[in-house]
Amino acid sequence: MPSEKTTNWQTRTAQFTRKRNLSRSPGVNALDLFSELGEVAKETKNFKLEIRYE
Repeated sequence: MPSEKTTNWQTRTAQFTRKRNLSRSPGVNALDLFSELGEVAKETKNFKLEIRYE
């Protein structure tokens, strides 16, 4: 059973998205998420971490 705090957060989020017509299907949300993750992967592919001990 969700806590009252969690339920309030979910209710507020639902009201926000409905008011601004931001509601999308879960499939569209999943595609958007994977697209963003792909962009992050491309950006970090050539990332080099350099650690120096002095």
